[in-house]
Amino acid sequence: MNHVRARSIWRIGAPSRRAGQVSRRSYANEIPPQPTPPHTPASPPNPNAKPPSRVGAYYKSFSYPVLKSFLIALLTYQLAYYGWLKLETIEETHFKSTEISDLQAQLREVIEKQKAKAGDVVDEVKDKIIEYTQETKEAGRAVVESVREGKEEVEKTADAVGKVASGGWWPW
Repeated sequence: MNHVRARSIWRIGAPSRRAGQVSRRSYANEIPPQPTPPHTPASPPNPNAKPPSRVGAYYKSFSYPVLKSFLIALLTYQLAYYGWLKLETIEETHFKSTEISDLQAQLREVIEKQKAKAGDVVDEVKDKIIEYTQETKEAGRAVVESVREGKEEVEKTADAVGKVASGGWWPW
């Protein structure tokens, strides 16, 4: 069990901790454990060994939280980027579909105008054909009349030729 000790944390001559060593105490007024020396009594200390640097101790202590923050920021950025990209594609497809529907409406209007023009042309041609057939009928009637008149003249001429041939038609 952790018991709260009644010692002051401000006492003079408190052992100093090395840089980068993090305390894992439960209570603020608890005395931190004494650090173990870097060498064991079985092995002699190495006189050429470098003391740990402050930068290395900083990264050893804070590399995981910094990495975690970086990864969270990266994930947030990617989610925001793909969300924005999705919204842009939705907007673009909406604009394209409205443009296509507008062009289809314009095409329908142009087709209707062409049909109306073609209907007018067909009506004009139909009227001309009717006029032509009426003129043709009238011309045909005129031809038939002229043929009848010609027939009558031919008959008269034939009668006259017959009388001349019989010799009785000459007045002298």
